[in-house]
Amino acid sequence: MVLFKQMRPLVNFKAQVIGINTAIIPQSQGIGFAINIDDAKLIVSQLIEKGFVKRGFLGIVHLNVTPAIAAEAEIPVEYGILIASIVEGGPADQALLEAGDVIVKLNETELKNSAYLIRILTRHLPGDTLNLEYYRGNTRFEGQVTLSKRPR
Repeated sequence: MVLFKQMRPLVNFKAQVIGINTAIIPQSQGIGFAINIDDAKLIVSQLIEKGFVKRGFLGIVHLNVTPAIAAEAEIPVEYGILIASIVEGGPADQALLEAGDVIVKLNETELKNSAYLIRILTRHLPGDTLNLEYYRGNTRFEGQVTLSKRPR
């Protein structure tokens, strides 16, 4: 059971705000969830300016590639975003990506895990076109994907 409490700042040892705590698991002895401060600033500015948050949608269900997963699945890279499935008709589908592809770069940012992907999607709007690098099997490809709005 995740317990949502009043959001409070997450601070480092220098008393600098580095995030906003969003939820805790009471029986976990201090494990919680937070939004990093850079993403929080972007979200707050959109809420103040527009009254809602607008971000790009890629249209994938994904998993993080780790060295262990890469070794087991014979993936040629140790980090990236493994596409588990694709939303039919969504941006990834239109860019001809497939389940099993591993995205390693979006707009020159290496995707070490899903946090990098989410950060990029938070900073780009529907209609933005991003360059991408990905692997299909052992072959590296480059392409582009145009983000859309999340379907309702």
